[in-house]
Parts: sequence; structure tokens; C-alpha cells
Amino acid sequence: MMDKIKLGIVGFGFMGHCDADMMETFDEIELVAVADTNPEQLKDAPAGVETYASIDELLANADVNVLMISTPNPSHPEMVKKAAAAGKHVICEKPASMSVAEYDEMVAACKENGVIFTVHQQRRWDKDYRVMKEVYDKAMVGDMYLIKSQLYGVNCKNRRYRRRASGGTDDPQISPSD
Repeated sequence: MMDKIKLGIVGFGFMGHCDADMMETFDEIELVAVADTNPEQLKDAPAGVETYASIDELLANADVNVLMISTPNPSHPEMVKKAAAAGKHVICEKPASMSVAEYDEMVAACKENGVIFTVHQQRRWDKDYRVMKEVYDKAMVGDMYLIKSQLYGVNCKNRRYRRRASGGTDDPQISPSD
């Protein structure tokens, strides 16, 4: 097992910034590099963090041992396969892919290259999710057929952007369906 996660983030827009902020809270993780095709996104990268204009440049950084993919959803399969081929462990934002076939290719690429692949499902550790799971597991309210969770706060109002960024759905918030 690795001593410390040396993290690179590809896609340093809104979600990439959120991921960077969250990762800073862990002593075991050091953010070492970020990449984005839009140079404006890189202007506020944390001090001491390398910045790159492409995933290929970031993957050449030998210090990076884990790559967080925070790019638009339809690009995830390509990014995961590139990271796996470069020998980097992969954390991918959700949804990981737009189809089961794409997901299967991603898993196969990671297995073939001997790297760990996981989907970033951080919400399952939030208190409301843990309480909801306990209530369900202990059948505290009888038979449950539906649990609905609603997120408020971060929500893109522009339907055209949401459809493009999410791969076609009007609701890119996949956390509640974890």
C-alpha cells in the first residue's frame, strides 16, 4: 500500500475545486497537480501545486499516484483509460459513464493495468445517509419501498448546460441514487 496519496485532479472547474478543497482535509492526501484545458480555471490553483493544460501532461508527472477525474461526464471513460494506461489509480466523479458498456471498458482497463478504480461516492458517509441506512437496515419504520433524498444548494439552473454536462439528463445529481 502507498504511504501517501499524491493526488492529481483533471478538470479543475467547479467540481475539481470542490474535490481539491475536500481532499485538503485528509492528512493522507497531498494535492500535487491539477489540469484543465481552460487556463482560467488554473489561475487559483493552490500554491505549490503543478498546473497542466492536459491530462497527458499531468499523467507524465511521476509524483502523481492517484488521479481524480472531475471532467464533464461524457469524457470520463477516455480519462479513466488514459490514467490506467499510465499506471495511476483512479477516482472518478459520478456518474462514471453514460453506459454499462463504457463502464465495463473502464473497469477492464484498470484491471489490465493493475490499478484501483473507484467512483467518488462521498455522500454515503454523510450523517444523513448513514442515519437513513440505519433506519432502513433496522427496519425502524417498517417495510420501506422508496427513500427520497433531495440536495439543495449546488444546482445548475441552465438546462442546456445540465444536459450537456450530464450526458443528456436534466438532473446531474447522482449522489441521491447511491
